[in-house]
Amino acid sequence: MLSVWLVTIGTILQLASGSIVPPLFDYDSLTQCRQDHSAAAIFCYVKVITKIDDPFRSAPDVNGTRVVQQFRRNLLDHAICVQDCEREVAALSEEDRDRLYCEEFPVEFRHIFSTSHWQKQLEPYQIKYSRLINICVNNRLERRYNLAYHGYSKIEYCLENKSEMETYGRTYRLIIFQIEKRSNFRCPEASLHRNCLGTFRNMSVRKFM
Repeated sequence: MLSVWLVTIGTILQLASGSIVPPLFDYDSLTQCRQDHSAAAIFCYVKVITKIDDPFRSAPDVNGTRVVQQFRRNLLDHAICVQDCEREVAALSEEDRDRLYCEEFPVEFRHIFSTSHWQKQLEPYQIKYSRLINICVNNRLERRYNLAYHGYSKIEYCLENKSEMETYGRTYRLIIFQIEKRSNFRCPEASLHRNCLGTFRNMSVRKFM
């Protein structure tokens, strides 16, 4: 119950600046993306890290050895339908695109699982879509929540409607299986490609890294 409250409060908490604190998780619909764009559909999961101080930050991970979010408000999870982002960014001026883009910056906490096991499959998406998604996410944060600050978006993995992605998906499921073994936590089968990591991040105690 506490986890649900902490997630949903992001949609109603308003800062003195007039900004609304964005939710921890903001996922486009994978089903809708595939329905709208058929075989061309590309769907990416990204970490969004902002520079602004986290008003809900809890005790830091001193050793930096675990992915410990503790409901950080400067670390968000987004799932992006790339084709929708392409349409949104195309409507922006070149000046706005440059303004919304945020360069990668040093982060003092562990914020993403290692992508080394699927980096070969991930790299083409990073090269092609990193800037697009970065601009798209910041545009959404600014437009929906009136945020005066921007974040850097790091692609975690992507899915598309092509058979060659099956190996990629199997690799990801293997990683989830290893996490489950170490954490004594079982992800629901239906959530493996969408909400599993989010489920982990909603747990009060994280001892799996």
